[in-house]
Amino acid sequence: MDKKILNLVQAKPKSVSLIDPNKKVKRGYVLRFNYGSVDGKQIRKDAYLKIDFNHFPKNAFDRQQNNQAGKEANIIFDAVKTMIKEGKYPIIGSHSLNDAEN
Repeated sequence: MDKKILNLVQAKPKSVSLIDPNKKVKRGYVLRFNYGSVDGKQIRKDAYLKIDFNHFPKNAFDRQQNNQAGKEANIIFDAVKTMIKEGKYPIIGSHSLNDAEN
């Protein structure tokens, strides 16, 4: 999973949603994290999923690839929802200690 997504999960969002691709701006799948509101202004962060999506499929292969991209996006979305629900926030950027540091 992408580091940006993991960082956004660690910030403990109140909710997360999956936004479908947008043909007008040629944007793929997006995970939108909602952290609540401050002074009436919603605090949201978007993470663009790095999944190949063809906005104008011309053949059966492109349509099949789009279906697969949708399945992958839903798998990532379910994993993020599970992390938030269970309160398990992965540690990012950890490195193994060498013998002197250990």
